Amino acid sequence: MHLNHPDRRTHRRAFLKSTGALLALPALESFAQSSREPAQPRFAFFYVPYGVALRQWFPTDVGREYTLTPTLEPLARLRPDFSVVSGLQHPRMSGDHNTVDSFLTGSPFSSPRQSIDQVIADQIGNRTYLKSLVMSTAGGVGSPGRSKTLSYNAAGVPIPADTSPRAIFDKLFPPSAQAPRAALAERLVQQQSVLDMVRDDTRSLTARIGSADRRILDEYLASIRDVERSLQNQERLLNSALDPQEERELQLQASPSDNPEQRRTYLRTMLDLVYLGFRANMTNVATYVIADENAGTLNAWPEYGRPGQTGGQTWHGFAHESERGNSSEPQASVDKWMVEQLAYLLQRLKDAREGERSLLDSCMILYGSGQSITHHHVNLPLLLAGGSAFGLRHGQHVRYREGSKVFASLFLTMVRQAGLRAESFAGASESLSELIA
Repeated sequence: MHLNHPDRRTHRRAFLKSTGALLALPALESFAQSSREPAQPRFAFFYVPYGVALRQWFPTDVGREYTLTPTLEPLARLRPDFSVVSGLQHPRMSGDHNTVDSFLTGSPFSSPRQSIDQVIADQIGNRTYLKSLVMSTAGGVGSPGRSKTLSYNAAGVPIPADTSPRAIFDKLFPPSAQAPRAALAERLVQQQSVLDMVRDDTRSLTARIGSADRRILDEYLASIRDVERSLQNQERLLNSALDPQEERELQLQASPSDNPEQRRTYLRTMLDLVYLGFRANMTNVATYVIADENAGTLNAWPEYGRPGQTGGQTWHGFAHESERGNSSEPQASVDKWMVEQLAYLLQRLKDAREGERSLLDSCMILYGSGQSITHHHVNLPLLLAGGSAFGLRHGQHVRYREGSKVFASLFLTMVRQAGLRAESFAGASESLSELIA
């Protein structure tokens, strides 16, 4: 490749063409960070259906000295790393089980808007190989009012969710899943040689162009440096992104099941994929509908129910029993089981180091439901974890007077603390100062 044609316009076109091709290379992994460098933010949003057994979920006291409830007991070791948030809701929500649609959009299903995870992904998704990871136990998009995905694009169109652990893994780690490593290594060598040629050509070109063109050329050189950094990251991924043993230990064949052990295996595998995506810097944004509101996937819990009870031995049935003032123990048992799985993920993130930080310090994890008790859209049960690298304050129960603050203000708090842009969202314009150190 040579750029010594006497027509200066030809120089620019040729350089554009060659650089444009180079810029299509994906950035697969970010540089490892020390505690002195700015943290790379990651965001994960998890949804559970039907609300919760309120008395066993919400602490009765507030502040840092609150008493951990039985449902939240699995998080006891992680108490400094999360906050319980109560009293928030999306205004103007009504209906029964249409809350998956609105959880991250703050908008009724009849007039959907972009979800907050995709607002975030639009700003930081280009830093990683995969813009965002959209997951659901049910999979797909569902239907209006019965969504199976939390994620909506800028046009308000639902983004299909992946449900197969194998498919998600292959999406996250294509070099190991789809391309022979030797072939990838050869491509890296070829791409580096192209960069060397471009660099040599631009040195001679710089001396023969005017100041205006030199500024344009400087911009392209900066882009080339970005590509070089991408190649270095790909080499790092090729050599050490995922230990083969770690891949073998994943239960990628797992699928949702009424069997308690298979259910645990499937859910933990899905959470492992979120963890690996964040740890390997393959994605910065993830959403997961653990179960939707269709009384379908992960709905049968025979180990907690009693045969013949109203609603049967199902999560949906337990929720209605609790809402009617009958026994709340079966639903509280499901709630606690789910919190155990959340604790599993948070502990993995906390144990992983990123320089001198915990990986959890760079992650903001929001877990909750779009209902408090089933069919009620106020006082949502919410947990916010991680993010200490961005000044989030935890180890507390923050209770807001119902109607005084909106759920979307929590989104703005997360986004702004990470240094991203968000003037307003879903009618909210203020952050929640109680969650900021």
